[in-house]
Amino acid sequence: MNPSIQELAQLVLDGKLLDRPQIEALATAGREDHEDLLYWADAIRRRFFGNRVRVCSIVPGRLGGCDQDCAFCAQSIRYDTPVDKRARTTSDKEILAAAAQARASGVPNLGIVYSGRAITERELQRLESLVQRIGSEYGLGVCASVGIVNAEQARRLARAGVERYNHNLETSERYFARIVTTHAYADRVRTVQAVRRAGLKVCCGGIFGIGE
Repeated sequence: MNPSIQELAQLVLDGKLLDRPQIEALATAGREDHEDLLYWADAIRRRFFGNRVRVCSIVPGRLGGCDQDCAFCAQSIRYDTPVDKRARTTSDKEILAAAAQARASGVPNLGIVYSGRAITERELQRLESLVQRIGSEYGLGVCASVGIVNAEQARRLARAGVERYNHNLETSERYFARIVTTHAYADRVRTVQAVRRAGLKVCCGGIFGIGE
């Protein structure tokens, strides 16, 4: 067992944060350390989260037609993929059918996801109504991922009944412009701050292996 990896893992298990050189040491570990990394990652997961998995169903509110150039996404304008370049809005009937299926499958949460940079006022009003119906008629918690939102939009989502907002930062601030040019890292940070201030839980992660 690699003692350096064990030492860093123990720091995390003790509730401490790693600094940049320590994180870089883990990121550059060789193939021979793969099993050690998996072992300690699992130990950290069990320490802080236990052996629990929370399931969430996802339904698109808007699919395709994205004008953003995120390098990691099949809907990006960078790429020629089978994803339709014209935006398709999922009907209320389709979204409520997804809610019914989630409830029948014992899934406690339904996530509604919109492609693109942000949603319009009309789309927000529709989402407010759908969230209320999903909560009252199907008893599900609702998560949302609708791009960049401001403080007032975040408050409206919270009042409608959205419980959690999904919005990844994707990568570090200094690398972000290498993978996205149609919006800024600060836009994503402000969105996370806005939804937190509105009282929403936040699911916020990133992606490894995109050239960083």
